[in-house]
Amino acid sequence: MTARLLARLRRFHLALAAVALLGLGARAEEPPPFPTGETTHRLLVELGQGALLRTDTSPLYTASLRGNFQWLLADRMLTLGPSVALAYQNPRAEAFLGARANLRLFSALKPGGMKLADLRLGAEGLWGTNRREQVAGYLTLDTDALTLSVRAARDLKRNETALELLVGFYFFSKASSLPSAPFPPR
Repeated sequence: MTARLLARLRRFHLALAAVALLGLGARAEEPPPFPTGETTHRLLVELGQGALLRTDTSPLYTASLRGNFQWLLADRMLTLGPSVALAYQNPRAEAFLGARANLRLFSALKPGGMKLADLRLGAEGLWGTNRREQVAGYLTLDTDALTLSVRAARDLKRNETALELLVGFYFFSKASSLPSAPFPPR
């Protein structure tokens, strides 16, 4: 079972790498990394499943429902926000609370210059029931309507690593315009 799971993860990583390489070729000129501009907040809800790896047993099943309220900063390059999760980690259910940050690595653009998707790298820290403490890393393909993520999490108190594939949906997104320059033109 472990070999089959690893083979599927390798195929998924190859597909992500192909999308990333295609996106690099289609890059248009990006805005400067930290201008002031539109600030957006949104709610991301994700469903995931995968394997819980331990050194003493065979891989166990894990599934999760995650929520992340995000503030998009620096022209949508950086997202920060609180994170909650309900996870079934065979044989028990857990609840988690923490924070998540994502950094946009690059944007894949359509030939007309419109954005197709972002590739984001993220980190998350979670504290949960039964004295659980998790640190997680994400690689996310974000289309502003749907997200596909690979998540690897390590429990700091127990000898467990979780590998998950997640599908996420944005339930709302709100934009508020700020002036694009510190001083308006005269």
